[in-house]
Amino acid sequence: MGKLKDSPENEFWFHVSNQNEIPIAGESIAVFDFPSLRDIVSKLPQDDDEARRFLVQKVLADPEIIKTLRSFVGVTDKRLYLELSYRCGKQFLPGTKTTVSGDSVYDVVRHPLSFFIGQIEVGSDVSDSMAEIVVDFMFDKNLLPILRTLSQLNDNQIEVIVNNLIVPKELQQQDAKRRGHGAEFELAKFLHEIGCSILPEDRYLTPIGGHDPNVDKDKFETCPKKIEKTLSCDIIILENNRPRVLVQSLIHTSDPGQYGVNKSDETIEFKKDLTESNKKYGTQKQLWGLIDGVGFCENKTGTLNKMIRYFDTFVQLKTLYKAALRLHSMGMVKVKAIRFDMSFYDEVQARDMYEMYGSPDIRFITDANQCQGCKEIKAGVAWIYI
Repeated sequence: MGKLKDSPENEFWFHVSNQNEIPIAGESIAVFDFPSLRDIVSKLPQDDDEARRFLVQKVLADPEIIKTLRSFVGVTDKRLYLELSYRCGKQFLPGTKTTVSGDSVYDVVRHPLSFFIGQIEVGSDVSDSMAEIVVDFMFDKNLLPILRTLSQLNDNQIEVIVNNLIVPKELQQQDAKRRGHGAEFELAKFLHEIGCSILPEDRYLTPIGGHDPNVDKDKFETCPKKIEKTLSCDIIILENNRPRVLVQSLIHTSDPGQYGVNKSDETIEFKKDLTESNKKYGTQKQLWGLIDGVGFCENKTGTLNKMIRYFDTFVQLKTLYKAALRLHSMGMVKVKAIRFDMSFYDEVQARDMYEMYGSPDIRFITDANQCQGCKEIKAGVAWIYI
């Protein structure tokens, strides 16, 4: 088995966070309409054709029920609205040459789910056709046998199924995004606590909301977003009110997919452009990565392995302390000592991390009493003293 300091990959996988170790920013909410579901399953006609007409009428009366029905056929909001965009753009209104969505048959126009719900709420021939298309799609996805099965259960049994099988799946996509924000929030809070100025200025207070800062592709100075002329950062650490460290966050708790591959490629290009800018203008700006999550193991070659060496520094939730150590070496903060969590490290591993990222004027201590009068800050699996 290789040692911790043998490669950045070794370091990453030693410190990688499991999904439940990455905090979720804010509160994930999945609103489920139990009353409407109970009403449907209790009154569902036995005849299949009558059941179809019954559900069409239910959708016309309350289009929001589409969201509840969707969750039982195993499709995401995006999959549903793309399917409806296609079907409504290819099917004509009765007796006309106008498609249900009003779009050309020579194109497919993406409409969000709110578009279809809004159109059905209006109450017209379009509404009738859209409601039928929605129900037909649900039937194609075997909604009817699912509802018939639910109709055989009591309310408590249905709630057990919904709360343990449906709601967690609905929250999964929300949680994936919120975990990325949660990791950024932890880093931003730590940077603020050690005295750094950052952008967004309030990121340490509000993990969600606001816009990511942008820099131009030439001088890498902050500027308004312009397509193809700027690059987005998740956090920027300022020195004398100007960017010094640009942080890219890549948190993957599940398969990164093509998105993760593309983000890795973009990160490499970002670093190459930054290196050229530093040479051109005599600056010393750095690219840092906030990278974490077991999802990287799905495609190490296409994501982590090819980009990890392009970061000037990478930090993980367990190694937030590295940010302080690096900023100390850059003269941006003053760290007096570090104490490693020896329930996580052994002596050799702790010394390895100190040797790789510490500085001669930062003390390696094993007891908080060895730095009396210092401010102690927990940072992953170590404490920083300033």
